[in-house]
Amino acid sequence: FDYTDATHRRDRLPIVEQYHFNADVENLKRGRSATILGDLDYTLRAFPNHHRALNSVARYLLKEPTLAVAPFYSADCYFNRAIRFRPNDGTVRMIYGSYLFKRGEREAALQRYQEALALLPESAEVHYNTGLLQLELKQTGEALKHAHKAYALGHPLLGLKNRLKRAGAWKEPTES
Repeated sequence: FDYTDATHRRDRLPIVEQYHFNADVENLKRGRSATILGDLDYTLRAFPNHHRALNSVARYLLKEPTLAVAPFYSADCYFNRAIRFRPNDGTVRMIYGSYLFKRGEREAALQRYQEALALLPESAEVHYNTGLLQLELKQTGEALKHAHKAYALGHPLLGLKNRLKRAGAWKEPTES
């Protein structure tokens, strides 16, 4: 089922989440019907592009990478499956980029963020995350552009702006 499809979310998602994706699973406290990874796996088999479950499996496998063994997949496999399932779901690519960034794969993360931006050009969250990564890559000019866009779109967190200020790269946006 497609996590972005309103009918699937209404008719199918409550059933899957009731038995396999509650707050304890999402927050990696304990499994609902099986182990945490078992419940995440079930959720992602039913809804390959379930954004919150993808985020949870990424966090879980960042902490416990050795648990990605049969019958479970690696985080990369879950993300690649979600991308193949719904190629136009930019949120999947953004979450994947965040995972890769946290794993230290900066260039791969930037590629996923750029793909997300192509699909979600007006997403404050994607611009913000892209800016953070580009600042990390010492691409301060690009980071500043994404910061301006993120804040113009209403992103509430000031971390990117503060980091740009500390780097001596923050400039107020100019009126165009």
